[in-house]
Amino acid sequence: MKSLRLLFILVIGVVACSSPEKNDSQKDSTPPKSMVEDKLEIPSDIKSILKRNTCLTCHRLDTKLIGPSYIDASQKLASVEEIIGLIRNPDPSRYPEYPPMAGINISDEDGTKIAEWLLSLKNGE
Repeated sequence: MKSLRLLFILVIGVVACSSPEKNDSQKDSTPPKSMVEDKLEIPSDIKSILKRNTCLTCHRLDTKLIGPSYIDASQKLASVEEIIGLIRNPDPSRYPEYPPMAGINISDEDGTKIAEWLLSLKNGE
């Protein structure tokens, strides 16, 4: 009788441990496809310019890092010329809540592409 009980407990244990169901921590955490499609991303051509000029060291698209997010910064900007000027000669009084940015000697072409992209964020394009 004891060996029958022991066998029964052993079988129950094996069945319980071999269950194919996943617990909550093992379930797939991939967001629904609609959330991935709606996520904002930096266009690849802009991203390569930002990387080349070390902008991504301090800035992210929609998250505050060392400097403001690109979306937040875009709300305070008005023109391509203003943006290029601020990239080359930052004005710490415009963003006093952040550490001062080092000026970047960016080309007119790269500066214009970044500026136009930033302004498109402001306009929600």
